[in-house]
Amino acid sequence: MRILAIDPGSSSGALAWHDGIYMTRSLASTPLELYRQIIGLRDDHLLDTLIIENVGGSRPGNSAGSGRTFATHLGHLEMAAELLFPRGTIKVAPITWMRGLLGEALPHGDESKADRKNAIHAHVEGRIGKCTKRCADAAGILLWAMANEPQIEAAIERGETSVTKGKTKPTPVTTTA
Repeated sequence: MRILAIDPGSSSGALAWHDGIYMTRSLASTPLELYRQIIGLRDDHLLDTLIIENVGGSRPGNSAGSGRTFATHLGHLEMAAELLFPRGTIKVAPITWMRGLLGEALPHGDESKADRKNAIHAHVEGRIGKCTKRCADAAGILLWAMANEPQIEAAIERGETSVTKGKTKPTPVTTTA
């Protein structure tokens, strides 16, 4: 399985893939650029599976305008996914990949969002080397997905489109020396 992981993000998002080395990039912002970016990465790196963080619900404090913009961007991403990855696209709940990546070290609660982002960034940099904070979640999703390939493969075979807490027991991702 050759995975492209995408964190849609509130400020355009990021993506990550592995082609001998781990690579990350900011996600394109317009529909056409997004489509071209994903098809280019898929073809250049022979990627066959797409993992997208399952986000997009409204949260307290989000403005209607920013929520609409994000939902539109997510719709463009989902359309590209359907067209470019017919084998399978899996959505993973944030808590599923974060707990699978950090385990008990995952900071809890909304007030610790910065702590959570810093912990993910530090873990990812410890595993793959230099990575921007902006791309750390996408790289974390990729590391989680690579550690859980058998479960993801089975979910795709069953025709499932998401992996959420309680449906799949994630394999903890361990740091290699």
